Amino acid sequence: MIEIRKADERGITETEWLKSWHSFSFGAYYDPENTQFGCLRVINDDLIAAETGFGEHGHRDMEIVTYVFEGRLTHRDSLGNIGYINAGEVQRMSAGTGIRHSEFNDTKSPVKLLQVWFLPEQKGIKPDYEQKQFSNDGKINQLQLLISKQPVNGSLKINQDVDIYASILEQGSRLEFIPKPAKKIWVQVISGILDINANKFREGDGAKIEGETMLNIKADEQAQFVIFEMV
Repeated sequence: MIEIRKADERGITETEWLKSWHSFSFGAYYDPENTQFGCLRVINDDLIAAETGFGEHGHRDMEIVTYVFEGRLTHRDSLGNIGYINAGEVQRMSAGTGIRHSEFNDTKSPVKLLQVWFLPEQKGIKPDYEQKQFSNDGKINQLQLLISKQPVNGSLKINQDVDIYASILEQGSRLEFIPKPAKKIWVQVISGILDINANKFREGDGAKIEGETMLNIKADEQAQFVIFEMV
């Protein structure tokens, strides 16, 4: 089963400084057919204008992943972390018993990113934070593991049974992905055009995938995408 959620079917929040497309119910946007998928609770596709951003706010008992594709964010949190999240970097926060943070674009250019929330495997853990730069070399025409329950080859650790992969597939190139038994898959296309098991995907499209023994992925034009494999 491959159930595509087209880019223009998503909810949207639009302000003077933010455009945020919501694959699942979020904030004022509510869609009873798309509240979560397994432990995947939020996918926000954000475009943050120059010299603006999210002021300090709090979270509890949520695994939060931020993946920056263009631009740079300045991160501050209540654990004392201060620094930049540059294009190609992935940030993982385990909110646990509570964490406060801000994410601000203090540059003259917009920032494009995905922010993804997962329900945690264990509640009430000590808050934690880490981030890492993943070069494009590890993504070209292959899947690079960014995040996993147990770190593998430099992946970031998450408090949930989740694997997150990223790829940049050149035009005409192909990949095969074999899902683990009983796992749910979500694919999110960042740019370009993909064909997955004879289904066409374009920028901003995503899909719930269950029961497929193989994903045959082909780039009709160069495409960047993310795969979430989870309970």
